[in-house]
Amino acid sequence: FNRVQELVASRSVEGRLLDEARKRLDSAKASKASAESAVVSAEAAVRVAQAKSTAAKALQTTAIAETNVARKQLEEVDELIKYATLTAPFAGVVTERNVDLGDLVRNTQSGAGGAPLFTVAQVDTVRVRVSLPEGDAPWCQAGDRVALQFKSLGGTSIEGQVARVAKSLESSTRTMLAEIDLPNSDGRLLPGMYGEATIFLEEHADVLTLPASAVRYNETGKAFLYVVGASNAIQIVDITTGLDDGKLIEITGGLDAQTRVVDAMIGRLQPGQKVQIAGK
Repeated sequence: FNRVQELVASRSVEGRLLDEARKRLDSAKASKASAESAVVSAEAAVRVAQAKSTAAKALQTTAIAETNVARKQLEEVDELIKYATLTAPFAGVVTERNVDLGDLVRNTQSGAGGAPLFTVAQVDTVRVRVSLPEGDAPWCQAGDRVALQFKSLGGTSIEGQVARVAKSLESSTRTMLAEIDLPNSDGRLLPGMYGEATIFLEEHADVLTLPASAVRYNETGKAFLYVVGASNAIQIVDITTGLDDGKLIEITGGLDAQTRVVDAMIGRLQPGQKVQIAGK
């Protein structure tokens, strides 16, 4: 603009060019002022936005903290509500109830004389406990076959297996505990039932056996029998024995399957004595 003024003063250019240059200068100044004002406004807006952002972050932090507190309070209330519901640790049946509506419940561990509220039995599988005599205990192992009979079920035989053995004897009874787990989906086996168990420690098939009452033993432990020989005369026959379950004894030698054996009133008989077979 100053250069244009000099040219006008020296009459090198016309005066109208000075007016046009002055207008362009004024316009540039106005644009600069407007731009500066816009910058100031923008900077102010940035500061306001930053302040709002800081405030929003503070509110967010406060809200998160309050939410966490509320969540903890909710968890505490949920835990308190759970105390109002009794849940068994397994599915079963209630066999005993010691509480009624309105009763005061006491803690059984507080020493105030409280009793368990309920007794629950898990009966889908029942555990049968058998006491084995000392003489049989060493031979019983987990997996041995078992036949059980319960009088309350009409003597029906139920097959099972030994699940576990104690591997030690009770000092007072000299017996060893063995346990059998039986499936009981129909619920016919009830806790507390009594029955008889036959544990097959060893099995011999197709062997000659006699009632235990027919077998006698001498002073040295040798087994013998009273048999009816020729002319219906009583004879003593030495035998060898095998397995003995208390009712039947396996005969492993010294006896023919056709031999007539005496198993009653043996104490009244003598060798050579004549007898008459009942019914013959």
